[in-house]
Amino acid sequence: MCVADGKKLAIVLKYGDLNYPGEYFAYDGKDVSVGHISPGQRSPLADFLFRHKGIMKEGLLGGVFSIGWPLLNLKEKQVELEYRETTIDGRRLHEIEYRPKDSLRDMKIKLYFDQETNRHVRTEYRVRVRDDMSGRREAARPGQADFRRPARYQRL
Repeated sequence: MCVADGKKLAIVLKYGDLNYPGEYFAYDGKDVSVGHISPGQRSPLADFLFRHKGIMKEGLLGGVFSIGWPLLNLKEKQVELEYRETTIDGRRLHEIEYRPKDSLRDMKIKLYFDQETNRHVRTEYRVRVRDDMSGRREAARPGQADFRRPARYQRL
């Protein structure tokens, strides 16, 4: 189930499995909340969205189901886009690299669209993982990555 009101969005996925009953993600226009699969335990997907709240705040989750979808009105968004054509699993796709100016700086985001129908078929997030696991970022301002440290991107 997907419910949207303006930029607010709630997504509920029910699976009926005892170990993985489903998912709940919501953005109320200010805060992001996610459900737990058991008391105190989030699924890997919910934990990812909880840690990277900017995905929902930017409107990247849920696509065109919400007016928050960033490609609906690019004039309002502070983003850079880079276009190329690519092939994945033998399927020809449009690839748009989405680069937000403020949030999600540790992430590379690629949106994929079918070349014949222009329908959104895939989004790929690559998160910057620092080799220095201390978590110290004294030289970086809050919300910015410290690009002086060695890092690599991990595909999710």
